[in-house]
Amino acid sequence: MLAIAALDSGVREPGVVARYSIRLGDVKEFDRDVTLEFAYDPARAVEGLPVGEQYAISYYDERVERWRRVPFEVDAARRRLVVRTRHLSDWEEETLAGALYDEAAEALPRILKTVTLRSLDSAGNERDATVTFWMRTGDNIPTSVSDAALIRRNEKNPLLKHRVEPAGPLDKYAMPFGEVAVSYFEMIWETYHAARFRLPAAMDVYVTLAPGESPYYKSITGTMSLPSALESLTELKANLAHEMFHVVQNQYLNGASMFYMRAWWMDVTADYAAAQVAWGGDAEIWKSVTQFLKPYYLEHSIAYFSEVKLAAAEAAAMPTVADSDAAKCARDRFHNHHYQTCVFVDHLVRKGGVDFHEMMEATLLATASNAVTPLDEYLRGKCAKKQGLFGCYRDFAADWLFATDSRIPGGGGGTTVDRSMNRSDTLTEDAPEAEWKVSPEPLYSAKCWEIRAARPGKAASKVVLTLVSQPEAWIGSARVYLLKGRKRVPDPAAASVALLDSYSTEPVSVELAPDDGLFVMVYTGDDCAWELGFKAQMRGVAIRRPFAEVEKGVVGAEYAFGIRKSAIPDDATFRWEFSDGGAGSGDRATHKYAAAGTYTVKVSAKWDGGEETDVTRVEIAPDVSAKKSDVSFCVYRKYKPPGVDPTTKNPWKASRYACQEFTVVDGNVIVDVETPSN
Repeated sequence: MLAIAALDSGVREPGVVARYSIRLGDVKEFDRDVTLEFAYDPARAVEGLPVGEQYAISYYDERVERWRRVPFEVDAARRRLVVRTRHLSDWEEETLAGALYDEAAEALPRILKTVTLRSLDSAGNERDATVTFWMRTGDNIPTSVSDAALIRRNEKNPLLKHRVEPAGPLDKYAMPFGEVAVSYFEMIWETYHAARFRLPAAMDVYVTLAPGESPYYKSITGTMSLPSALESLTELKANLAHEMFHVVQNQYLNGASMFYMRAWWMDVTADYAAAQVAWGGDAEIWKSVTQFLKPYYLEHSIAYFSEVKLAAAEAAAMPTVADSDAAKCARDRFHNHHYQTCVFVDHLVRKGGVDFHEMMEATLLATASNAVTPLDEYLRGKCAKKQGLFGCYRDFAADWLFATDSRIPGGGGGTTVDRSMNRSDTLTEDAPEAEWKVSPEPLYSAKCWEIRAARPGKAASKVVLTLVSQPEAWIGSARVYLLKGRKRVPDPAAASVALLDSYSTEPVSVELAPDDGLFVMVYTGDDCAWELGFKAQMRGVAIRRPFAEVEKGVVGAEYAFGIRKSAIPDDATFRWEFSDGGAGSGDRATHKYAAAGTYTVKVSAKWDGGEETDVTRVEIAPDVSAKKSDVSFCVYRKYKPPGVDPTTKNPWKASRYACQEFTVVDGNVIVDVETPSN
């Protein structure tokens, strides 16, 4: 039952005529306009001032706990102020009677222009639509604006200032701001109508100077605001077209569904529609809606508004006295992140075989409270893998990072992949292994690990990648891509060398040149948190020599040669060749050289299906101890005598030399001294 009750707080604020509570049971939101009429008394009016400029109608916005003014029409014959709304709440009527009229105060609306456009009803039938443009009394509307003329607002001035260049080719395009805004609005309306999207039968548009604001659409009242606080006409075009697509969405959903349950999908499709539908793929408009996108956003879910997260996100959207870390994180994502995936929508249309209008109809008309469920259902059979939303997202993430036509701002065009990695490791002989534990965010997110290999003297190194740990159940996959020269490619799917789906334990082996990149992309499709563990190993054996390379071995001495191995199976066998006819086996071998010279040492590791080798050179010197009887030499030690010089009575300045006793063992000269010296 409709209930209208007067509200009286006991304290009458200046100018407030009356306040009413208007309710229809528990119903607050409507799918179409509801007309409210407020009576006014001509005796309260200020003589000589139009009624529409001295009254105001406001509703109480419970979300932000403040009164918001709305446009209205004056029915002078019936003495009514007429409001169209889709929201029932507390309403307030106020007047300027009894107060000095001040043009510098917040101005009340007046009609600027009314136009008749064409729109579609819910059945797809053509009808006339009336759009009323309102202007605020007292606003100093700029005389003209142009892309070259708009400048930033001076923070010391409460109004946005505009100027026109003295002369130039853009002068002929300079128009009063109101005319520019209305002209753009009509163009966008006609474009969305031509694309067969629903539009309302009546609408109010508010043209005003509002420093610090951008265009916005109120789904509750069905009104739009076009403030002039924008830095260019390109920005005005993009913002206006974005808000206009919210008008389209509002013909299918009420404000609560748009704001709380499907906010991410509402905003990303509005950004896409602004650039690719309203303005026909204009490069500058696309740049304006994607200029703040960063590749690392792939870490975050594109669809975090699941039913599970709805309550937390809704609560976190409201200011709280004491923020918990969880609430702050949810609110930051709620306010900022849902604009980040318009490039995903772009991918669906460009490469996924998706018709944008058809997809929007499917998701907006669905009865599900979130956008994920109907979107997943619609996308089944689309994109390369025909796996619904998850398959399309997986294709998109790889394309965005690795494809030559990537829409990453500043990327694409065949440039190397030199950013966007969550982790990057270079495998070397000293560090032939690296591990990565990754926990993707639930609901369609991705993370990327880059692996490179640097092995001196090798044209390529074999890298083995293994999935070493995984949860008992997970819905996701890890795809491995090999990019030669780390260059982006036309089709990332062709660069994919393996797909590690759930419970896959088979290692992946890849030949990696020094300038190549191996990329592990981990994708998740469910709403659970899980962790995967990967190990990358540069497969090979390296000989551990018994002496440093700058030194020499000695004839007749027995030396132990060992190996350092990476990713070699435990059942591998090893064979040694010492190039003097000698050989050995096992991962360690001993050998004596009988003659001086330079020798090549080779070790081979073999196993079922594989082989790795390493080669080094050793230099063997003669055994000098064998000829010591034929050699006469002395070992001198340089030292400073202890005590003082008896002649000068000062400590000794000059060093002296003394012949030392010594022995020769295995070619080494051994001298026993009490104090070290030269």
